[in-house]
Amino acid sequence: MYLDDGLGTHTNEDICKTVSEEVRQDLIMSGFVPKNEKSKWSPIKHLVFLGYSIDTYQEHLGRVNVKTFTSDLSCQSVVYSDASNTGYGGYIVEKPFNIAHGMWSECESTKSSTWKELNAVKHILLSMVDILKDKRIKWFSDNQNVVSIVAKGSMKPELQDIALCIFENCLTHHISTDAEWVPRTFNEKADYISLIIDYDDWGVGEQLFTY
Repeated sequence: MYLDDGLGTHTNEDICKTVSEEVRQDLIMSGFVPKNEKSKWSPIKHLVFLGYSIDTYQEHLGRVNVKTFTSDLSCQSVVYSDASNTGYGGYIVEKPFNIAHGMWSECESTKSSTWKELNAVKHILLSMVDILKDKRIKWFSDNQNVVSIVAKGSMKPELQDIALCIFENCLTHHISTDAEWVPRTFNEKADYISLIIDYDDWGVGEQLFTY
């Protein structure tokens, strides 16, 4: 009996190695003798299989790595954001009438200041994504933790999820974001917007759905 033309894949290289070794051992334990000179037991990103060329880099590099090599580091848009105990606010400097504002729920209002400030960045980005797409953005926040998390992520899962959402939306819409800390005294307009309370912002309580 001859076995030929087997192929296995996985998105994680370590898991792919483990699965490959398990398959090899299973074949040996079943009495088969793998022909090593015709087999590739280590994960590779380019392969000709049954006449088809499988090239991971060619398929995905252009879609995933949207940043191009350029010496032009100037920003094309400037955004300020801030968060308060009641809500968040932000605006685009060159389009002062394009502001974003939202209120925290009762549960959200108890979250940490870093959570609120980071969520402010996310919500403002999503609300203005059509204006900011395909641009290099300078994003100012008066929270130093937020500046670091936007750039490098967070060890805390709750904050990392928000950071990933920001990153993925920037990736999808070709937005390059450079977050920078600014003193609170230079962020007064965004602070003012975040303090606005919309008394007409009504909602249905969760207890209504428990019946």
